[in-house]
Amino acid sequence: MTLGTRLAVVLVTASLSLVTGTARAVDDPYGLGNGSDGAFVAGASSVVNRYVAITTNAGSTVTVTSATGFVRGDLVMAWRSQASLPAPFVLRDGTAPDIDLTTVPVGFYELGRITNVVGNIITLDHALIGAYGAG
Repeated sequence: MTLGTRLAVVLVTASLSLVTGTARAVDDPYGLGNGSDGAFVAGASSVVNRYVAITTNAGSTVTVTSATGFVRGDLVMAWRSQASLPAPFVLRDGTAPDIDLTTVPVGFYELGRITNVVGNIITLDHALIGAYGAG
């Protein structure tokens, strides 16, 4: 392990019935959706959430490994799902040190609505504050 922080990040389409709390980048103007797709009825082949890795992001543009299935109007969540902690994880006496999670970006997320998709580049309705690229 290195002393640097390694991030794994994903872009998630959020089921509007499952999104709770507030976004950290901006106020949550998305609420429970606008019903533009009609009532959601989950079937055996329904996709409720779609996950894909973010390779880079700058401003309101997010480049992903595959934008298949993402369309204009989708509510998405950029989310840091994990991070490596600085070594050592366990002290020589076998005890674990306290970990200050304010310095580890794991769990940070932001919401956005897709305004455009071209290839593997997704444009959101506002710029993301956090850096979500690999590394």
